[in-house]
Amino acid sequence: MISKGTTHDNGGRLARYLVTGKDGERCELFDLRGFAAPDIVDAFRSVHVIAEATHCQQPFFHVQVRCPKGEALTSEQWDYTANRIERMLGLKDQPRAIAFHVEEKTGERHMHVAWSRIDEETLTAKKLPFWKERLKKVSRELELHFGLTLVPNERDSSIKYAPTRAEEEQARRLGLDVHQIRQTIRDCFERADCGRSFEAALAEEKMVLARGERRDFVVIDQAGGLHALGKRILDVSAAEARARLADIPREQLPTVEEARDLLREQTAERQREETAPHWDRHRHEIAWQKAVVDGAIQKEASQEAHQPDRSERRAEVDRETAQAFGEAHGGRQEEAARSSDPIGTGPDVVEDEKVRRKRASVIGDRWIAGPQTGHMVEHHDWAMEQVKAAEERREEARSAPSSTPEKYGAKEEQDIDLARFRSDPDYRRSVEARVAASTDQERQRLREEDRGVTRDFGQR
Repeated sequence: MISKGTTHDNGGRLARYLVTGKDGERCELFDLRGFAAPDIVDAFRSVHVIAEATHCQQPFFHVQVRCPKGEALTSEQWDYTANRIERMLGLKDQPRAIAFHVEEKTGERHMHVAWSRIDEETLTAKKLPFWKERLKKVSRELELHFGLTLVPNERDSSIKYAPTRAEEEQARRLGLDVHQIRQTIRDCFERADCGRSFEAALAEEKMVLARGERRDFVVIDQAGGLHALGKRILDVSAAEARARLADIPREQLPTVEEARDLLREQTAERQREETAPHWDRHRHEIAWQKAVVDGAIQKEASQEAHQPDRSERRAEVDRETAQAFGEAHGGRQEEAARSSDPIGTGPDVVEDEKVRRKRASVIGDRWIAGPQTGHMVEHHDWAMEQVKAAEERREEARSAPSSTPEKYGAKEEQDIDLARFRSDPDYRRSVEARVAASTDQERQRLREEDRGVTRDFGQR
């Protein structure tokens, strides 16, 4: 059983609290005795009229009694408890009011008792010596009498003093746990060896050390609540607290309002940082590479969509090749066109650059004879070999004696093997290359095509 007591100076406010309670509570007025008025508010106001003759500043004593969690008492047991407490405090036969507050969510029921301290016969106020120790003693006796769970007189935490009513109401308004806040301040003070370290420890918990108006030092919590640094939280005297924090000049600390403004600015800054988008360099780099690859794939697909049919392109290349050979050899055009294998795969003769480029445009890959895989060095070496081979062929064509088509055709009658020309495609392409390089215009065109091959390779 837990019993808490306090003196009151405002009877009207105390009476309204007894019959209204807190939010989420249902109130029941159980007993009202010894007062001149039947209404509890009027009855408590009448006590103030009598108290003016005694010069008593706090004419009421209020006790709250609560059972351990999961345990309850009957109405008769609660009345017995109130009688035992008033005899222990020396308030027997004094005017009193008993009210029950019931939690609507849990159904837990606890009792509030308020006594008038004014003796109407002597017009003096009843004294309450050692009332805290007496409440503890009667609570332990009632626990044994009713068979309730025994509650220790000392708290389990390092803070031996309970929060005041003002601290509890402040925490309720701000939506904080007053016990957790007090324990956090106590832990920061125990870890610190000086004032600066204590101030830094509070800053990590989003609290600010400030100077008070009536206290030397106070702490402002995250929600702006004020907590005085004294014996109730630190369990040390005010002199010991000042000695621990002596390295911080009190004039350098912010006031309570300045500390609250600082906390609001820090909270707004944290909210802006949380809502601001976080730039991830690695994720951005991956997205950029993916976009580049997707763009290349779409471009290649677009080019393939506009590329002519390969079979038609192959037939067109064959017709152009046969036509070029026929212009150089006259009557042999019809024989070359009737060849059963217009494009062969002979391994002995170097393929002509012009035909290779035409075949590359048909199948969509310019580097048929080059390496299909490997590093850039392998591609570069292969390209340079192809350029050198083309240059050597052009030099051989330039060193050969120039002749008119009639003379060359006569010499060609003796050099060309017609049977091999029909059966060996590589031999046929070699003959075509020699014929194509026989004029200055053809040589100029081949040089321009070779330069185009080198540029295309560099772009690739």
